[in-house]
Amino acid sequence: NGRSKLSLEEMSEQEIEVFNKWRKPKMKVVFICTSNKDRSPALEKYFKKVYPQHTFSSAGVNQYFCGKKDTKYLTIETLTGADVIVFAEKIHHDIALRDFGRSWRDDRQHKWVTELNLGEYEKGNINEDYLVRADMKIGWAFKKDNDVCV
Repeated sequence: NGRSKLSLEEMSEQEIEVFNKWRKPKMKVVFICTSNKDRSPALEKYFKKVYPQHTFSSAGVNQYFCGKKDTKYLTIETLTGADVIVFAEKIHHDIALRDFGRSWRDDRQHKWVTELNLGEYEKGNINEDYLVRADMKIGWAFKKDNDVCV
């Protein structure tokens, strides 16, 4: 399906080699969920604290809810300006593809696009367990080492 693997364990040696070629010491990362109210802002705050060498932001894919809750709505500029795009769920990835086409997924732009798919969470209360599970899945990508090893 063309989507990047999520965790280091799921990546082949060839995928890790490609990842290492575009990996930067300071990356722009965006977390995306439905309305930018719970998951993506919590992930942004957590990862800013744990990996301060990178720049983190967040956005939501539902324009109505983002407007109603006065949160940041996803734009094509947000997608094209990021080195790493992390969708909370597959549906958010699908909506971004539907609303913005595939231009931001152009492989020549060397982006790492992935989905967390961590399952249920308590709305209004993203707990430490959710954040730690996210870190366990994708935190390896933000470590200070120059290369990721198998």
